[in-house]
Amino acid sequence: MNKSNPYTKSAIEVITSLRTNAQNGLSENQVQILQSRFGRNELPKEKQKSLIIIFAKQFNDLFSYFLFIAAIISFFLGEIIDVAVILAAIIINGIVGYLQENKARKTVEELKEYITVIAKVIRNGNIKEVKAEELVPGDIIELSAGDKVPADARLVETFGLETREEVLTGESMNVLKDAKSIVKEDTIVAERKNMVFMGTLISKGLAKAIVTATGLQTEFGKITKLVKETKEKETPLKIRLRKLSLWIGAIAFICCLIIVLAGVIAGKSVPEMFVFAVALAVSAIPEGLLIVVTIILTIGMRRILKRQAVVSELVAAETLGSTTVICSDKTGTITTGEMRADYIYTADNIYQAEDLSPLLPKESDLEHLMLSAVLCSEVQIENPRSEPKNWKLLGEATEKSLVIAARDMGMYANELRNRYRQINIIPFDADRKYMASENYDAKSDEYKAFLKGGVEVLLRRSRYFYKEKHRQLLTDEDRKTILQAAEKYSSQEYRVIGTAFKILTKEEQSTDLEKEIKDGLIFTGFVAVRDPVRPQIKDTIKKTMAAGIKVKMITGDHRLTALSIATDIGILASEKEIITGEDFDKLPPEELEARIQKAKIFARVSPKHKLQIIDALQKQGEVVAMTGDGVNDVPALKAADIGVAMGSGTEVAKETADIVLLDNNFKTITAAVEEGRLIFNNLRKVILYLLSDSFSEIALVLGTLFLGLPLPLLPTQILWINLVTDSPPSIALAFESAEKDIMKDRPRRQTESIINREMKVLIGVIGLLIGLMALGIFWWKLNQGYDLIHARTLAFTTLSVATLFCVFSARSLHTAIWRKNILENKILLMTFGLGLILQIMAVYLPAMQVLFHTTALNGLDWGVVFGAAFLVVVVIEICKQMLFRRKTN
Repeated sequence: MNKSNPYTKSAIEVITSLRTNAQNGLSENQVQILQSRFGRNELPKEKQKSLIIIFAKQFNDLFSYFLFIAAIISFFLGEIIDVAVILAAIIINGIVGYLQENKARKTVEELKEYITVIAKVIRNGNIKEVKAEELVPGDIIELSAGDKVPADARLVETFGLETREEVLTGESMNVLKDAKSIVKEDTIVAERKNMVFMGTLISKGLAKAIVTATGLQTEFGKITKLVKETKEKETPLKIRLRKLSLWIGAIAFICCLIIVLAGVIAGKSVPEMFVFAVALAVSAIPEGLLIVVTIILTIGMRRILKRQAVVSELVAAETLGSTTVICSDKTGTITTGEMRADYIYTADNIYQAEDLSPLLPKESDLEHLMLSAVLCSEVQIENPRSEPKNWKLLGEATEKSLVIAARDMGMYANELRNRYRQINIIPFDADRKYMASENYDAKSDEYKAFLKGGVEVLLRRSRYFYKEKHRQLLTDEDRKTILQAAEKYSSQEYRVIGTAFKILTKEEQSTDLEKEIKDGLIFTGFVAVRDPVRPQIKDTIKKTMAAGIKVKMITGDHRLTALSIATDIGILASEKEIITGEDFDKLPPEELEARIQKAKIFARVSPKHKLQIIDALQKQGEVVAMTGDGVNDVPALKAADIGVAMGSGTEVAKETADIVLLDNNFKTITAAVEEGRLIFNNLRKVILYLLSDSFSEIALVLGTLFLGLPLPLLPTQILWINLVTDSPPSIALAFESAEKDIMKDRPRRQTESIINREMKVLIGVIGLLIGLMALGIFWWKLNQGYDLIHARTLAFTTLSVATLFCVFSARSLHTAIWRKNILENKILLMTFGLGLILQIMAVYLPAMQVLFHTTALNGLDWGVVFGAAFLVVVVIEICKQMLFRRKTN
């Protein structure tokens, strides 16, 4: 199609510009020429990463590099066992990461599969079925209810046509189409009433249309291009772990350099210094951290699943806890996504949804209104033999809400349709603005016409209205009162549906129905329908905001509708805090970015606008969670730090998202954020625990070097502590429950290190204390005349047991150990006991004595070990309280 958009032209102008014919369509020769020019009507395939590349990617981090280097050095030194243990740690982590990532990267393929359909096309004057990929601009296609639209097309003729466009616009209600409509150039997709779009569904009516865009030129294709062009942002956890790796690596390198230089200067041999350097490098790197982080994230994913959300990627689980802004779709997340009849207005009463009951008197004003609502409906019951409360309804959302309202008062659609046999029907039409059904009432032997449509339209045709169980003459004052009531609900963003009926005479039964219902109707009232907000959503948003997280609502609705719903749920916005699709196109970039930061409501926005919202917020340092369920949301879901898809959404949206809400509920996002914060807090506890251990090993090795003592620990012993005795308790820290005030804390800044100031102090204190105590015990044993193996075994055991005891202090970074219920985390108790047993085995089992070069310890030795461990815990608790008080002050 040329640069002038087809929705700005009449159907005839579009047909002329594309050199086709509405009756005969294109010739086969024209089709071949156009296919060579525009290509096939399909989306390009995304080149898939091989499984080998995905697996290799798991080792592309600094921790893995450090471990590989340590393994290589150990190999050249002949320490084959050390090599095997280090490589096992790397491979286990790689396998876990590979299994998690292998299920992703299918987004573009899902998009392609979504549009594989058959099209009915007119070519050479004949209707034929072709694959959608074979369509070209200029093809004349026919559409009917149930069809998936095969390409973007300008409507030529419409007969009661309604479409479902939620895959593009995110809004679930039917869209009424009109071929006669012509709209402005800047009209957004959701308001192009004379167009149908690839991938959307025909829910009602018939149409003839001319294809105007295929493949990547369609609205669907444009979204695919945005997806391919959108780069995924690195998660805060990856950034923090990379910085942590650099920090640890720098410390290890500096310490190794100092050791080698100091040893050479002191006259020691280079090979001996290399052994020291390897021991120090192995000490500095917490080998179990990679595995433990992966396990903690997996446990976090399971916890989130219990709260009705599925996390697709491990690191996304933690990123949730860093969220500073939630950009939430309105339909289906803030609202239920299902229309509900909230108010029913009659001349006698105004009923609310909760008032409806089978106990309401028969022949009431409500019953007459509901007859029109149900009989003027195309809703089908998939399982009519089931209990009415278990019905599965098929049809348009507004009509379904009316059938449900009637069901709630004991008026069942299947029974009413059996009694009132349909004779004739006039489908809803944009010009008429009403639907009519002629039915024969077998009980009263009468023919009746039932109408449903615009209140104003039905009032013009009505002579009477139903009041006090009788029809009464409708006065001008009555009309004014009814219209004012209808306008009141319309202003509150309700969809208002009027109802009326007429008893037909014998002469009228065989004549033109449309003619006979032009006047003389009995107006019965109207129903106010809308998509209600979810229960407790207001409290949930209040809780989210109290946690320092900004909530911004994004919708395809009009400005006033968006403002009304936002106000209902507690998002209070001024005029300057509302941005519409038009504003994105008109405002200068600098002003737009500033307004996006402050805005609370975004109305009538396109997929491109959503990307602008995310980009502007991320430039300000925000961690953005974006919700969505349609194909239109896919680029934004990919660009956001956390993409949140609805469980009821399209497969491609769910595949792209980092998290899928099984219950489509905003409350679940807040719950997932809480779990994300818990994951981060528990990661900090693990890092404190493991790095304290590593630092104590560094302190011990450096201390012996400067005192001129032999190496106090062998690399295999260090790996045993890091991977075997310490790892199980560190994993158990993942099962710690959340602190009471976890959702009162402000979100973490992206620049905030995973190791804060308090943690650095504690790591230094714990590491120095355990390291120096182990050094003192090692020196004491050597001075008492014990052999090197005995002294080394005691230092090895002191380090291992003291570190095990530290896990109880690591359960909270500011709560005292005696204020935490020791029985709350039973897994921690079990892993602590397991660590002790394993260490005892390493000391006493002959096979393990050979492997780790250990010997049996006596009772005094064990008294020293446990005394040192108890002293360490006391000092840690004193430091924690001092640091916490200082931070509080």
